[in-house]
Order: sequence, then structure tokens, then C-alpha cells
Amino acid sequence: MAVAELASTESAGAIPLPSGEKEVLKVNVFERGMSLNTQLAPVFPYAGPGDLVPCACLLRGRPGQEYGQFWHENSQEEVAYAFGANLAMMPTGSLVVSPKIHGVNSFLAEPHNPEAYLFLVIVQRQTDVDANPEEQYEAFHLRCSECQELLLRHTYSADPTVAEDRYPAFATVHGAVAATNLFNEDEKLRTCGACGHLNVPFPVATWGWQDYIDQTRAVNAAHALALATAAGKLAPGEAAE
Repeated sequence: MAVAELASTESAGAIPLPSGEKEVLKVNVFERGMSLNTQLAPVFPYAGPGDLVPCACLLRGRPGQEYGQFWHENSQEEVAYAFGANLAMMPTGSLVVSPKIHGVNSFLAEPHNPEAYLFLVIVQRQTDVDANPEEQYEAFHLRCSECQELLLRHTYSADPTVAEDRYPAFATVHGAVAATNLFNEDEKLRTCGACGHLNVPFPVATWGWQDYIDQTRAVNAAHALALATAAGKLAPGEAAE
């Protein structure tokens, strides 16, 4: 693959050549979309300092199931491109730069129609390794369905730090699971202090986030076991503690 260094004629800035530390990869996002088990799944194995992280998101009409509504706060701007849409609020080929606080739902005009879908790639830039923690954070907001009073603002770090797992979960998805668990398990939190309405639990299963976290844990456990077995620390067939 030929790589050229490009500089704008109107700016002294330049796009640097790849450092060589990471392999240049490409992916067919439509094929990748066939195996998604969550909304917002990174399509490349890179989510470290300074990386641009494209994430696939396939929203489908689901008879009898709800997506709900939440608000996402991100210290970094996100860019969303619609690769395909039917009965959706974003037409195919549309490009959106999200404000740093934006509402999120199914974006489907008919969310219960199985013919409705929206296939997005959402890109987030990770800050550099020496950035201050406040430069990369996210927050998950949930509001009262009756009066829109803020019920929960769960803030978490999205710094591209090195995790213990060989294959760490994407911080945005991990934070969404933590926030919805807090909300769903606490009836007092779901009771609006302004209007008294008891809000239903957030339909987290529709988004697939917990499945993604559970899969990540299982994959990392399997990887660790494979290495231990190969190193002779476990006899073949012996169960890990």
C-alpha cells in the first residue's frame, strides 16, 4: 500500500506518515456489520492514544422491543456517517458531526418495523497519551420520560490507557453498562424528584452492551488460559481456578 504525506497549501500542518508501530488495516464495514453483538463496536483493534476509532452501529426495527432514549456527553466530537438507511431519520450517505452533548435513540422513523434499519459508522478520536484526564471523559445522561428532568449523569474516564486485558472493552460501552446498571437497580433513582413519575428500567438488552462486555470477559479469559496451557502451566484439559 502506497502512503503519501500530504500538507495543505493553506496551512503549515501535515498528515504524518504511519509510525510503523501498528499495521495498516482495512475492513469491509458491511461484512463487519453481520457479526455485531452490540451498538458501537470498534471495527479495528486500535483504541489507544491518538487513535481515530471507527465504531459500527446497526440499529434495526424490533417488533415489541424498545430502544429508549439517553443523552451522551463526550469531551471529543464524534462524526457519524450513514452507510445505509431505510425508514430512518438519517438518509444513506449523510454525515453528521455531533455536538458534545447529544440525544441518542434508534433514529428510526418506525422503530418497531422489521424493515427499518440504520447502519452507521461513528468515529471518535482518542486524546494523546500525555493529555490531562479531563480532556477525555464521557457521561451518560438519563432523563424523566414525563418531564425530562435529569435523573442520572454518570461520568467516566475514556482516557486511552492500557488495560490489563489483552483485548480491553471499548470504554464508551463499558461506561454505558455501568450507568444503566445503576439506573435499573435503583427505584429511587428512577423516581423523578420533579414530577414523581417512576420511570421504567432502561432497555439495555436492546443495545447489546452487556453481551459485548460478557463476550469481552470470556475472550480474555480464554486467551489467558490458552497462553497458560501453551506455557505448560496447566495440563491439557485442566480447568483454571
